[in-house]
Amino acid sequence: MKKLLILSGFLFFSFVLKAQSGDFTGTYKFQGAPFEKIVITQENGVLTADAEGIGKSNISPTNVADEFSESNYQALLKFLREGSGKVVKLVVSVNGSNFEGAKERVSLEEYTGKYSLEGSSEVTEVSVQIQGDALYIDASIGGSRLTDTQVKDSFQMTAALGGVVFRRDENGKVTGIEITYSGSTFKGTRK
Repeated sequence: MKKLLILSGFLFFSFVLKAQSGDFTGTYKFQGAPFEKIVITQENGVLTADAEGIGKSNISPTNVADEFSESNYQALLKFLREGSGKVVKLVVSVNGSNFEGAKERVSLEEYTGKYSLEGSSEVTEVSVQIQGDALYIDASIGGSRLTDTQVKDSFQMTAALGGVVFRRDENGKVTGIEITYSGSTFKGTRK
């Protein structure tokens, strides 16, 4: 029982850490800065910042919440949240100057399409479409509305216990899907 509690705690901490990192990812648009945009991505638990025309480097958390440092240019990156807790802006401090960029909103259209699944004998394909103002996922065994989890590219199923995470390539285009359902994870590729 003790091992189960420790494992559960570790999994919860890992989920929270992953969720926080995912909250920062996205594209931030700047005006009056030496760069037009910065793309924040996460790979293997490490956040990177790619400033257009300047370069890409890892960023590390500081002792201040939502604040990261970048060592190559000695920059400080501070993520700003709105009242609901969602990250909406990024302030970059470098060489005594501050530059503020707004986070681009993701269009639900980016996720729509058909995805072929691996590892499931029951479901080999799912379809994601927009109905009204929400995303829906359909498969041969049923469908579900997807609700936003406040983590970029991550959604919760409302009709079943499970979640959906959309995967992007290095250019930011949605190319895959990862579905967690009934204790199993199924990965798929966009057709």
